[in-house]
Amino acid sequence: MRTVLIAVVLAVACTGRPANYVEITQYSGSGDPCVSLMATGGVLVAHEDWGLAIQNAVSGQPQRLLWPPGWYGLRDGEDVVLTEASGRAVASTGDTLHLGGATGLADHFAVCRDQVTVS
Repeated sequence: MRTVLIAVVLAVACTGRPANYVEITQYSGSGDPCVSLMATGGVLVAHEDWGLAIQNAVSGQPQRLLWPPGWYGLRDGEDVVLTEASGRAVASTGDTLHLGGATGLADHFAVCRDQVTVS
């Protein structure tokens, strides 16, 4: 227990992030992706390159999501917990999400911060 605590403290001290931190893709820039609202949904899954994605119910393929700035994932055992910038847990891998946002040119979906529903 003592060794684990020391490792977590060192990881946070060196990076400013907890050891279980998972970086997820985010949108940036001055444009608001929520101006032209669309919808998508699927099961939240961990993704090696993007951190988190949703699995498309029709094709079975992962869909790249761009999360609001400051959002991140936290590894919790085998799961990754989607977390708002404030630290509030939003969803976990395996949850079915209904998302509002907009599609981009590179086949991704930019998620609006107030348009995430877990069912």
